[in-house]
Amino acid sequence: MLLSITQDYHLNMQVRISFFPEREEITLPIHYNHLLQGFVYHHLEKAIAENIHDRGFPLEKRRFKLFTFSKLYGRFQIQGEEIKFMGQLKWSVASVHTDFLESLVLNLVRERALFIGQNPCVVEGVEVLFSPGAERMVVKAISPITVYSTLYDAEGRKKTYYYSPFEKEFGRLISENLLKKYAALNGKQVPEDWDVVLKPLRVSARDEKVLTFKGTVIKAWNGLYELSGPPELLKIALDAGLGSKNSQGFGMVEVIKWS
Repeated sequence: MLLSITQDYHLNMQVRISFFPEREEITLPIHYNHLLQGFVYHHLEKAIAENIHDRGFPLEKRRFKLFTFSKLYGRFQIQGEEIKFMGQLKWSVASVHTDFLESLVLNLVRERALFIGQNPCVVEGVEVLFSPGAERMVVKAISPITVYSTLYDAEGRKKTYYYSPFEKEFGRLISENLLKKYAALNGKQVPEDWDVVLKPLRVSARDEKVLTFKGTVIKAWNGLYELSGPPELLKIALDAGLGSKNSQGFGMVEVIKWS
C-alpha cells in the first residue's frame, strides 16, 4: 500500500486513489456516478456519513454536502449501455471535511479489498494532494461542471435550464454558489466585494456531457478554465467543487497552473 504526499504547499483537501480490478476488468453502467457516491458513504464511519448525508452545512433552505469526486480514469471501452475498464484505475475525492477524508482513507487502507458495484478491486495507493493558495489558477474539470436554473413556462410548469460556459450566467452562478458555500461553511457573511471570475480557456462542444443520476438527466461540461478571486473561495472550489450537484460527482477540478 502506497501513501504519498505531493507538492509542499497549502493543504488542498483532495486524495487520489489508485486501484486494480481483481478480475483484470470491471463493468459498470455508463452512468455510474450513483455507484461512486454510494461507495463514498459506505467507506465512511457511520456517524460521519450520517452527519454529511442528513445534515451537511445548512444555509437558508439548502444543505451543502461540501464534497465531490471525479470520474474514473483508466483504459476503457464502451459497449452499449455499459463501460468496461481495464487495468489500473485512478479516482479523486475532495472535501472541506478533514475527518471525512481521514475516515475514507483509513477505511480504504484498512480494507484494501473493495467493490465498485459488483466488481471486486484492490487499492494500490492513496496520494494526498497539495496545491497553492493563489488568487488566479487554471483548472481542469475532472468531473463535468453543471450549472442550472429552475424556470417556469407559461402554464406554470417547472423546467430546468442548464447553462453552457459560453453564457455569462454560467460564471455568475458559479461565483454565487461559491459565496454560499463559504457562508455555509464558515457561518458568517461574505465580504461584499468578494466574487470569483471564471473564464473558459479550452472548452468546445465535445466537452458537453449529458448524464443521468438516478433517472435525472443532467447536462454538464468538461474543459479547461481560468479562475480568479479570493484564495479562500478558490480553495472551496477545489475542496467542494464548482457549480451544483457536487456530491453526485459533478464539478471536481484539479489545478494545472497558478499565479
